[in-house]
Amino acid sequence: MLGKVYEQQGNTARAIDHYEKFLDLWKDADPGIHEVELATKRVAS
Repeated sequence: MLGKVYEQQGNTARAIDHYEKFLDLWKDADPGIHEVELATKRVAS
C-alpha cells in the first residue's frame, strides 16, 4: 500500500522502492496473485 500512496503523491522513486520491497518479500508467491501482478506492472511502467 505504501507504493500506491507514494505513487499518488507523485513520489515515483519512493513508490518504486516500496513496490520492489513488496515483490522481494513475495518472490515465492504464486504468479497469479493479483497484488503481485499489479506491483510488477507498476514497477515496469
